[in-house]
Amino acid sequence: SNDKQIMKLARSKNVALRTEAYAALIRLMKNDEYLLNYIGEKFQLSMLDINVIVNSVLKNQKVNIDYKALLTSDNINKNKLGLILAKYRFTSNIDNTSLITGYIYHADPEIRKLAWDALLSVVSVNEVADLIVEKFDDEPEEIKLIILQKSGIISVDRIAGFLSSAVYHQPLLVKIETLRVLFQSDINLLAKFGDINDGELSQAYKEVSCVFIN
Repeated sequence: SNDKQIMKLARSKNVALRTEAYAALIRLMKNDEYLLNYIGEKFQLSMLDINVIVNSVLKNQKVNIDYKALLTSDNINKNKLGLILAKYRFTSNIDNTSLITGYIYHADPEIRKLAWDALLSVVSVNEVADLIVEKFDDEPEEIKLIILQKSGIISVDRIAGFLSSAVYHQPLLVKIETLRVLFQSDINLLAKFGDINDGELSQAYKEVSCVFIN
């Protein structure tokens, strides 16, 4: 049968055959959850493998992926797969928000990066104000930039107030992104930061404000 052939390929030493087989298994997973066991069972998945699988799965428009099975697996590579797929198929993942949020507390920054990216694709930044305030300052620069780039318009005063204070002790790129998000959300904040003499913050202000001042 096709299933048996795919399972055989999933154990192949040939990376291209193997990743294509994994993608096929994910597409079949909704009907046969046990097929998930064959993904990454015999060989470790690299990020390259994971991205190849994701691209292959996304090409198939009619696929019902069992995200919950991927996100609750004991295999970290399957979790990564679930987080990346959730980002692209976000309408299917509103029910999985709490599972995705759980990964924001993971020790591995690579997993946290995928989790923030997925979470802020599934829900608005305004729906996770407490999480932003709790975790933002603890994250490395790369993750802070992802959070800010995916923020859109901030309508919750708690986030705006937090970022208005947090901006002072951020690296330059994070300062620039923070001001961009703040000014985009509330043009009146331009005046608040206009008279600041702090070297890097003044530089960030000049960089960002010219877009908003006509």
